[in-house]
Amino acid sequence: MDTWFWIVGGFLSVVTVFGNGVIVFLVIKNPRLRGTKTNAFVISLALADICVGTTLVPLFYIYDVKEISNVAWVSSLRWLFNYASVLNICALAFDRYLAVVKPYKYITRVTRRRVNLLISACWLIPFMVITVPLFVHGVSTIHKGKHKHESTLERVRISTAFVLFEVLPIPFMVYCLVNLLLATHKHKKHAKLINKQLCYNHTCVREIHQRATLGAIAVSITVFLVTMVSLLRCSVKVLFLDQVCGDKSYKIPLLLANSAFNPFAYSFMKTDIKTELYKTFRKTIPTDV
Repeated sequence: MDTWFWIVGGFLSVVTVFGNGVIVFLVIKNPRLRGTKTNAFVISLALADICVGTTLVPLFYIYDVKEISNVAWVSSLRWLFNYASVLNICALAFDRYLAVVKPYKYITRVTRRRVNLLISACWLIPFMVITVPLFVHGVSTIHKGKHKHESTLERVRISTAFVLFEVLPIPFMVYCLVNLLLATHKHKKHAKLINKQLCYNHTCVREIHQRATLGAIAVSITVFLVTMVSLLRCSVKVLFLDQVCGDKSYKIPLLLANSAFNPFAYSFMKTDIKTELYKTFRKTIPTDV
């Protein structure tokens, strides 16, 4: 692997761990942040991305570069965290979709218990699909660059992961993004109309812009979709064409870039987290310098 790969991979790993670590620190430190349902999804995603940042490049070096393929858990562990991050992103996008598109249903149906169940599922489903079969019947091994599946169970495991964590999230996220954009555009037009009517009798109300937040989420989902397409391409080659996936030099940086950008898109753009970050920063940096 080229030197640039390790430089970029190392840099993105540090950014991923630091950015998501700040989010976890802020939410744990402030009880008010822990009390919101959305922040429960935020911290779960941040923890998953921290796991991605700390394991993806090191485990890639152990499993693919050093070819220590007899350590089955090495490969499974990195995919466990990647897929947990995928499901957590989908859960957070679904939370934002309900809050923006169907706010009344969100208030009545999204309870703390359901949030906890959904977050638990985001971690348990990848664990069941990726890790549990290792204790039942072997794993796939790599010999001279060829994937050889030892059993039907192993192919079922890979196919299940392919469908659940790579195929289905793509149309789901596209659906959420399109509906978020449409709902935001509709709300903006409605707000403009009300503001225009108020201007006839009162002082005009300042228009509230949410373009930065929506733009960050849109960019994050776009990066996510590009990452998913790269995973999809690799899985199709392995599952259906019986070929070795040779695109890891850009697939791994994409996975890390997705995890590195998530805190900026889903967390730093939230008003409550931005406020707490500003307070913490002011306390840390002396103002009399």
